[in-house]
Order: sequence, then structure tokens, then C-alpha cells
Amino acid sequence: MDKIRALQVAGRAANNGTYYVHRGDVDWWFYYPPNEGARRENVRMWEDRGGRLLAWGTQDGDSVDFFAHPTLRGSETSAAMLAWLLDWAETRAKQQGKTKLQHYWVTETDTLTQAHWQACGFTAKEDGPSFAQSLNRKIPTPVLPAGFMLSDACTEANFRLRAEATHGAFGIERPWDAYWENNLGLFRSRAYVGENNVFVRSPDGHGASACVIWFDHENKVGLFEPVGTHPNYQKMGLGKAVLYEGLRRMQAAGMQTAIVSTGPENIAAIALYQSVGFEVTMRFVALSKPW
Repeated sequence: MDKIRALQVAGRAANNGTYYVHRGDVDWWFYYPPNEGARRENVRMWEDRGGRLLAWGTQDGDSVDFFAHPTLRGSETSAAMLAWLLDWAETRAKQQGKTKLQHYWVTETDTLTQAHWQACGFTAKEDGPSFAQSLNRKIPTPVLPAGFMLSDACTEANFRLRAEATHGAFGIERPWDAYWENNLGLFRSRAYVGENNVFVRSPDGHGASACVIWFDHENKVGLFEPVGTHPNYQKMGLGKAVLYEGLRRMQAAGMQTAIVSTGPENIAAIALYQSVGFEVTMRFVALSKPW
């Protein structure tokens, strides 16, 4: 995990045209749902003889991801590793009853990486935007309706309220008890930091809105993943409040930039992010291969 996180940090620092997900995304992927053993089985890694990580990839259901060290951008080595990974991922996905593979982390301007995926049978279509904003400014103080309160989820009781907010916000179909059991595993994992899990408590003691923030101290970039408000408490300014609180905590931790992403169909989220100062900095393409 340390090597994987370090490769993502190095990739973002290189800024060479390839998109590298934030190191916080890696923790989110591996620990939510918190089934670290299964996640390890989904991963393949390439190292040189000195133990330096050259690339890594993962297949989970119909989702496949691949990231090579920035020094390998455009190389035959990187293309060969990607081709191997996609063959392996397709075999596994078919065994699991899936009918396609998908990858989301390529920007519309990165035609080189798109070409490598297209050579393996993938097609590209326009996907969602990525937002960013500078933290070198005064962040507004969060404002809440009377009786609502901002908090963090350092205790299990508060984490339960945060999970209550996200269960409703994201329309989770799993029953609450099963969802809570998975979330409790996340709470007990090595990746969990209570101060980075911000939520709003309603006057009647329920979790109303929540966000999780992640730090890349080397690149000084903070990430929001995820952000959501329970349907019972939407259109009350709670999402804006948790975002402002997250931005304030990022700034206090030394971050200089904040980022967040969403799908193109999530009009409400796009409007929310823009309302707190985020601007679109790039757009992704979705790469897919059905069979």
C-alpha cells in the first residue's frame, strides 16, 4: 500500500499528461467496502529487481484500473503491462458473470493513454468533470440552520451518524444493518482518520450531511471523496456547510489546492461544487469494453 500510494503521489507531481488518482482515492478503494483481503486478490503489481514499483492495476467487478510510474509514460513496457492486466481482468470479470470492463481515469486531452486502451479493444466516450480550487484564500465560515451542528466522526457513535447520512444520500439499496457492518470495518481500518470525516447532526439527532477529506502532503492537494446529503435534509445548505468545513480543515493541514470529481449527470453536485468556489479544470473520458 505504501508503494502504491507513493506511485500515485509521484505521478501527480510529474504532471506529465497522465492522470493519477489522489492517494486518498486509493485508501477509499481498498478500505471501502472494508474487505482488505479481497482487495489484495484484485491487485497485480510490477516491480523492478530493486523492488521499485513500476505499475499496478486492479479489477473489481466490471471496473479496471491501471497506473504506471510516470517515467514509463508512452513506453512499450507500460503498454505491455496494460495489455497483460486487461487480459487478466477480462478473464476474471467473465468468470464473475460480468459483461464489460470500464475505466474512468483518463482525461479527454490524454490521447496517448487513450490510444493504449483502444489498442486493447476499449472505446472512449465523454465522462464527468474534475473540479479544483486554490486554498490560498479566506474560506467562508460554514452557516447552518438553527439546531444543526457540525462535527467529526472520531467516535463510533458519531461515525454511525455519518454512515446514516451517506446511506440515504447515495441511495444505498443494502439494508441498514449490512451497510453499517461494512462501515464499521472501515471505521476500524488503518486508513480511517476521524477528524477527516465531517458530518452535520440534525436537531433530532440524525446524520444529515457528510464528507470525507483526504490529504496528499507532498503535492499539497486535498481531496473530497465522498460528499452527500440525506434526502430528508437536502436544499438546506448542509452540503455547502460540510464542504466549507472540509476546505477549512484542508487549509489548516497545509493543503494549497482542493479537488473533487463527479459524473456528468449529477447536476446537483456540479452546482454545489461551483457554489463553494470550485471550477472545472479537466474532463474525463469513460473507457469501456463490452462482450
